[in-house]
Amino acid sequence: MSTASHSSEHNLLPLIVEPEQLQEHLQAPELLIIDVPANGESYRQGHVPGAIYLDFRYLMRGEGPVPNDVPSVEFLSKLFSALGLTRDTHVVAYDDEGGGWAARLLWTLELIGHTRYSYLNGGIHAWRDAGLEESTEPTAPTPSEYHAEILNLVPPLLAMRSKRSSATNSLPFGTPAPKRSTTANAATTNTWDIFLVQ
Repeated sequence: MSTASHSSEHNLLPLIVEPEQLQEHLQAPELLIIDVPANGESYRQGHVPGAIYLDFRYLMRGEGPVPNDVPSVEFLSKLFSALGLTRDTHVVAYDDEGGGWAARLLWTLELIGHTRYSYLNGGIHAWRDAGLEESTEPTAPTPSEYHAEILNLVPPLLAMRSKRSSATNSLPFGTPAPKRSTTANAATTNTWDIFLVQ
């Protein structure tokens, strides 16, 4: 049975989650926190306790300085299995530069029909500004067996706004150009070192 079917309707957290709200749920077993920084050094300096590091380049494929195509279904299956995603996982994504890379992850989840997700409002900067505990220890995921399918082919930003507009009137979504070189096509690599900042 494919785990790519639509997620259950109950969400652990709202679409836009505040740092204090997330802190209250850090021990929830269904929670998967993913740090998608533009600068990997940010994760090393400190991250939300339990957060897994994900290099944003794994969310794209293509050629040129800004490859922007969606990775293949096979690759997404391997990626989300390595991250430990299951049908009932609630993902919280954040980054270090205004939400663009976290939004790319949430958009990809939307494409495969996984709608249990939240964005940490303000990203790691808001977490730090709130004076909440950070960890400097890398978090290793518990792999799963996730079979991805592209289920939602409508324009992604329109879909997320129309489906979940009751949560907020202003979503911090957008995909900025990377600040570092992405000429290497990360989505074609066979090594799964996405969790360790090099």
